[in-house]
Amino acid sequence: LGSPTIAELMHYEASSGYHPNLPQLTDKRGATGLLWVRRQLSYQTTVFENLMHMRNSNDIDNIMSMSDQNQQQQQQKLAMPLFATANDAVADAYRQVYDNYHGWAIRKMFHYSFQGAPDTQTIYHHMTSPSQEKDDLGRYCCHQDLPLDHAHPRSFLNIARPLLNDLARAFDHFQMNDPSRV
Repeated sequence: LGSPTIAELMHYEASSGYHPNLPQLTDKRGATGLLWVRRQLSYQTTVFENLMHMRNSNDIDNIMSMSDQNQQQQQQKLAMPLFATANDAVADAYRQVYDNYHGWAIRKMFHYSFQGAPDTQTIYHHMTSPSQEKDDLGRYCCHQDLPLDHAHPRSFLNIARPLLNDLARAFDHFQMNDPSRV
């Protein structure tokens, strides 16, 4: 006997009447958990996408020294928006994914947590480091001079984005895209 697919689980819950006020979901059901997993994966994916669009100081200096016409062409090439800091990239991901679902208190809590976001180099070190024992990973990442590499985040994004698109279609199909705030 195999496990049900996500679509089968959602179909079962929708057809069994577990969620009588769709698109609002009933707590403590599989679809509710899947919705929050989907949002968290979407948030993490958007953070990685945004971090890949960080603007470094050399980019800014080079653009500022160009003529107005060349500046516009270069900015278009760089696929705006570009983020000046990891904090900006993380905050933008939050706005895209969670802002409509969180009330004032939770938004404030996230806002304050962004202030503690590590720099991009540290984030990439955690994402691109070779396999290490869990206890040694943090120490290894923080003390090695590893290159800033987009290979691992791109691999993650190549898997996560299509998965998120499929999940979005399933939630739309079963009318379970709960817009409720927490």
